[in-house]
Amino acid sequence: MEEKKQDSEKKERRLAVRRENNSDQSYWKVPITPEMERQLEIDLFQELNERYEHDDEAEELGKRKKQSAMMVRVIGWTTGLIFLFLVLLGSTYGLRLPPLDFLTRSQELAQNPEMKALQEAVVHVESLGRRGTGFNIDASGLIVTNHHVIADARVIYVSFSRGGAVYRVQEHKSFPEIDLALLKIDGDQLPALPVDLRSQIHAGESLLIIGNPLGFSKVIKEGEYLGSTKLRNWDEPVWMIESTIYQGSSGSPVFNEAGNVVAVIFATLRQEEDSESIVGLAVPIHYLHRDLPF
Repeated sequence: MEEKKQDSEKKERRLAVRRENNSDQSYWKVPITPEMERQLEIDLFQELNERYEHDDEAEELGKRKKQSAMMVRVIGWTTGLIFLFLVLLGSTYGLRLPPLDFLTRSQELAQNPEMKALQEAVVHVESLGRRGTGFNIDASGLIVTNHHVIADARVIYVSFSRGGAVYRVQEHKSFPEIDLALLKIDGDQLPALPVDLRSQIHAGESLLIIGNPLGFSKVIKEGEYLGSTKLRNWDEPVWMIESTIYQGSSGSPVFNEAGNVVAVIFATLRQEEDSESIVGLAVPIHYLHRDLPF
């Protein structure tokens, strides 16, 4: 009996020492009875405390993730509000935001096999960070585009499709007085467009334009010939075409009802200073007749 009593006293002293030595540990913050201590090992308490510490870190990390997610949502909401503001501003003050319904019409027109054949010969022209449109008129590779698309460029690239073969222009010749240029590439059996150098056109005649506006590729747009106009510092008149022309359309071929190229888009013109009516300007293709190989 005396020995059992001594053993019991020793255990109590050991437990008292443990509590004293670990009084600063977080797992002693919760009152623990001697009975609980008999059932649990001190190592388990340490393991539980470490887990709680990790949980605190996880909670902090979770808070950071929530803050990041909230920031992303705020940015998204801000972008949406800005877009909505622009739409409202456009409706209030007449700001023109480009509608994309012309893409649907282009897809409808492209169902015609003849239209698809015309699209194949329309190219992307890139130089000095500038992007425009051009079109091929010879199976070996002779591209017509605008002078301002390739002006001052030493290296010019042409591609017939996005992700397709890219051709480096071997030679080029510019005609700045009519804003046209000819680019020679080294090709073989390339799709080419027919050119009509003698076509007569009349007001109200329907036209087609194929170009790469706003980063889209080979978009077909309908238009109508309005007449000609004389520009300042130009010796020859240019065509006015009723059709919506967007950035990237420079160098687009203009087709007559027979499917032949008769002009090249190079700019737009606002008919009146306060008017929303904007027409396309095109250079008649026959201005190049002395420099074309046919």
